[in-house]
Amino acid sequence: MPKASSRVRGLDLESVLALPCLAGATVVAGRAGLGRRVTRLNVMEVPDIAAWVKPDELLLTTGYALRQELDTWAQLIADLAHTGLAGVAVKVDRYIDVLPSDMLEEADRLGLPVIELPAEVAFDDVISQVLEAVLETDRDLLTRSDETLRSLLESCSPAVTSSCCVRGSRACSGERSW
Repeated sequence: MPKASSRVRGLDLESVLALPCLAGATVVAGRAGLGRRVTRLNVMEVPDIAAWVKPDELLLTTGYALRQELDTWAQLIADLAHTGLAGVAVKVDRYIDVLPSDMLEEADRLGLPVIELPAEVAFDDVISQVLEAVLETDRDLLTRSDETLRSLLESCSPAVTSSCCVRGSRACSGERSW
């Protein structure tokens, strides 16, 4: 399972791309953004998707909503980049044959990763595996945080008041905490 940062939720996009469900996926633009965090997924069904995405989402699409408007993809990338989206994964060969070059140039300029998905990739597998990996790393982060808190509380002697522990270890040792 990919490793997450010890303090940040989700996974970086590069780790997401290492999951089995994305075998054969290719980053075709925006490589500078592979460190973007993925905490959620979304599926594009409407042309005005930028109004519906949230930061840190990986957007999956077949391109169907814009299959006859390839000249709008570059603007879509610009709009999506401003939302804090983690990346766009497009299944080509079904509704669009080739991603527009101006779209890829805009993605490179903005550092928004664009990923080509192989035809055999099923969105339900991607959604399931990515969310499972994200939830597992988030659970691990919460477990480590809980262990740290328990250790801190156990280190306070019974004679020390709970407010001392809340104020921090400096206050418990008699040091001034300002």
